[in-house]
Amino acid sequence: MTTIVCDIGSCHGNDMGYISHALAVAAELNLCIKLQLYGPDVAVGGNLLTSPQVFCKAVELGQARGVEVFASVWRPEDYRLLKQSGARTIKFAHSQRNSPLIPQAIVDFDIVYVSCQHLDVIDGFWQSGCKKLLCIPRYPVYEQLDFHNCFPLPFYGFSDHTLGIEQTISAIAHGATVIEKHVYFDGAYDCPDRRFAIDEQELRNLVTWTRTRRFSS
Repeated sequence: MTTIVCDIGSCHGNDMGYISHALAVAAELNLCIKLQLYGPDVAVGGNLLTSPQVFCKAVELGQARGVEVFASVWRPEDYRLLKQSGARTIKFAHSQRNSPLIPQAIVDFDIVYVSCQHLDVIDGFWQSGCKKLLCIPRYPVYEQLDFHNCFPLPFYGFSDHTLGIEQTISAIAHGATVIEKHVYFDGAYDCPDRRFAIDEQELRNLVTWTRTRRFSS
């Protein structure tokens, strides 16, 4: 079965009601939830960053509902927070694909996702124990992508910044076993992630297609 990770990024604005709804949908559809702890732009505002308290509460609620909640990390302090929260999965973004934290993460976490491109693989980037996700580091990605011979190796899956779900479905059809997709729900905070995120109905359509290879009538 394809693992679908709902990246709700910063769309929650630290609103636990919003996060609780996302967790309810994830529990219903058997999905994972990813939050944004930090971004490369240190000037971003407070509501664009998930507070440590909100993140730990989300992990706790997720565990109670059988939903894996995790985050991408840039800083050592975010790594420590993720570890202390009880999360069992960690993500390293494309900009962190050679992070010195990765070898320790392989020891500390059950699943380690790392975003990288074709060139990274050609140049020999490989961390044993990581699940590499194909990632085009643009937000959004407009062009049509060629997934031929991408999956399941050298990539396990697709960290998807394309619009809609057409190319997401193409990646799955070509063998991607992990999909990370930005998603927003009603009441989402106005943040950069929302520009290329899919809504809840598109998410449900994607899940239906992934599991039945057809859309609901």
